Order: sequence, then structure tokens, then C-alpha cells
Amino acid sequence: MHVGAGGGNRSGDATVTAVLSTEWAPVRRLQEDAEDRQGVSVATLRDRTCSLISTDRDQVICSSVQVETLTQRCFEGVRP
Repeated sequence: MHVGAGGGNRSGDATVTAVLSTEWAPVRRLQEDAEDRQGVSVATLRDRTCSLISTDRDQVICSSVQVETLTQRCFEGVRP
């Protein structure tokens, strides 16, 4: 599933495992850890990072799109 991460960027072939808000310290540490191991992609176009997308390929995508918007994009067309 490809998810629009903002700025015309998409999540790629990886499966989205979580969409997280950067308001919590553990999520900010997750971002820092990913930056340290060079497993982070930035799709913010220099805007403030509002959310992180975690994938099954151990990659973190920084996004300026709100968590609620990303969640809606993840579940577009998905029926329970």
C-alpha cells in the first residue's frame, strides 16, 4: 500500500505498520534512533514534522501531514 506522506511523496512498497504523533517523547526517540542508523526518510518539505510513519522494513518516514489525515489515507477503500 502506498500512502501519501506529504509534498508529493509516497511511502513506497513498504507496508505501513503505524502512524504516530510526534507529541510524545518515545516517538521523538524513535525518530532520533532512525536518524542515527540512517533509516529515516523526510517528506516534510522543511515544514514541521507532525507525524511518523513506521513500516515493516524498519524504516521511519517523517511527515508534515497530520496523524488523522494519514490514518484516513491508509484506510481509504478498506472495508471492515
